[in-house]
Amino acid sequence: MDIEYENKTDISIEQQTALIEIEALDHKLLQHFHNIIKLQPSLTRQLVSFQANKPRPSYRWYKYKEAFSASLIEHLLSKYGI
Repeated sequence: MDIEYENKTDISIEQQTALIEIEALDHKLLQHFHNIIKLQPSLTRQLVSFQANKPRPSYRWYKYKEAFSASLIEHLLSKYGI
């Protein structure tokens, strides 16, 4: 994963160095867990975030950006037979 910047002059050398270090650590972490981490295309951003709750009655009363969608919970309960 490469970190792209619109204008590299907008960030300081320290910030650039920190971002490069973060990118290297991220790559190292991905390499360490490459055989464990699996992409699930069915788990879209909308499904795993609160966005999927927006059209559902009673879930849209209050926006809670850290919430999971009700659909994700239903999906996981069904998938694992809980």
